[in-house]
Amino acid sequence: MDNFLSAAALMSTYLQQHITTVPPNNIRAAASLEWVVKNPLSPAVSIVFFDDVPETGPGGSTQQGKTQASLQFWLLLLSIRNVSDAGPAAQRDVGELIIALLTALQGCRLSEQHQPLHRQKCPFRKTDKDGFAHFPFLFATKIITTGR
Repeated sequence: MDNFLSAAALMSTYLQQHITTVPPNNIRAAASLEWVVKNPLSPAVSIVFFDDVPETGPGGSTQQGKTQASLQFWLLLLSIRNVSDAGPAAQRDVGELIIALLTALQGCRLSEQHQPLHRQKCPFRKTDKDGFAHFPFLFATKIITTGR
């Protein structure tokens, strides 16, 4: 693996091809959840590296630690102008966008170096701030790094 954080660019490219209701420039890698909330776009999908957990059980490490499997967790934040009081049509539109995001990514294999994406329990909840609603989703992929 050449780039530990390559999943962000791969997800961005994949989503730009599979979610046509979000402008391609609004599907972006982001540094943090806080940055996304301070710099909202609508509609938008922001991809944030959340965590990396090395597998320490059987098969997680081989060749005396030279090869290591890890789970990477990626937070995807779907942002849209606030729909909480915009009526049933807006609620339907955001619901359809959520389904498009989930069906595009669930089970998607970004590359040969990434295991298929699996949705995880997200530690964040939907928030409304400054006229935008932010819907968080957490995905995991397994990667393998090899030492020299």
